[in-house]
Order: sequence, then structure tokens, then C-alpha cells
Amino acid sequence: MNLNLFCLSLAAATVVSATGCNQNARVVTDDRDKIVSVDQIDVQDWSNAADQVLQQLFASGALETAPTKPARIEVTRVVNDTAQRIDTDLLTQKIKIALQQSGKVAFASSDARANEVADYREFKAGEDAPRLPFFVINGKILEIRASAGSTKQSSFVFQLNLVNTVESVDAWSGEAEVTKQGTRNAKNSRG
Repeated sequence: MNLNLFCLSLAAATVVSATGCNQNARVVTDDRDKIVSVDQIDVQDWSNAADQVLQQLFASGALETAPTKPARIEVTRVVNDTAQRIDTDLLTQKIKIALQQSGKVAFASSDARANEVADYREFKAGEDAPRLPFFVINGKILEIRASAGSTKQSSFVFQLNLVNTVESVDAWSGEAEVTKQGTRNAKNSRG
């Protein structure tokens, strides 16, 4: 076989094998098709953690202790105590949406302009009682890693607290854990 024909055959084989392994991008609509990363938080982890802590919160009955319905809540700080740079709003926003949809909660706005307008309207109406939240939500995300041989394990612990601002006590505390184990990242195989 001449050298040019060999090089051309090798190049064609390389192109065919490289394109055969690639997969076109697509919209993922099923959890079974999502990527599972051993050492980082994936989108389904945020959803699972939010679902777990919300079930705990609703079961506790703590929201029903607010003097007004819906309970006025403000989200303060969720601390990221992991090795990753993550946006904790991914967790808190999922929780806020579910709580608002339950009808049991109204969130105090963190928007400065909205608060200015509300203050002005209350002033014009002669009201001087401040709009303070009855509860605040705070939390922390922790990461624990371990390995045995080539198998890696990452656990992410999502902790949330609901604080009664009148008495300055924790009205409820909840925790969700997501643990992942493997030798490499993979496509989710739940089904």
C-alpha cells in the first residue's frame, strides 16, 4: 500500500470514529437522560434537595404558627460551604416558588424600588407599622468527599432553618442529603 493511500485511509478512519462517538445536542426531558456528576451538584440534585426539605417543612406545621396568613417570610443567607462555586439561588428559588404556590407563604421583597414604593404608599395612607417578616429562612450547603481506590463519593448536605423573628428561635430545621458514588461521571441510569 502506498504511503499516501495509507495516510488517507487513516485520516478517514479517524474522522469516522470521532464522529461516531459524538452525540448531537438535544433537550433533556426525562431524569433518566440527565448527566450525573460524581463530584458536583447537578440540576436534578437541586430539585431533589428542594423537594425533600419542602416535604419536611410542610409536615412540621411550622408555617401555620404565623399570626397572619399567608405567613410573611424573607430569605436571608444560604452559605456555600463546598469546594464549588455555586449559586445558592438555584435552591432558594425552587423553594420560594413551591412555598408561594402552596398559598401558605408571602415573601418579603428584596427589591429596593418595590420597598420604596410600598413605604411611600403606607406613609400616604397614614400607616406606620413596618412590614416585617414573621419568619426568615437561612441555610448552608456542605460537601463531604471520600474515596476508596478508584471509587469516589461526594455527599452534599442542604440545611435550611425557618427562624421565628418575634421570638428569635428556630421554628423549624430541615436537611436533605444527596450522595453520589462512582469512578467517573455518567448519564443517569435511573428508570
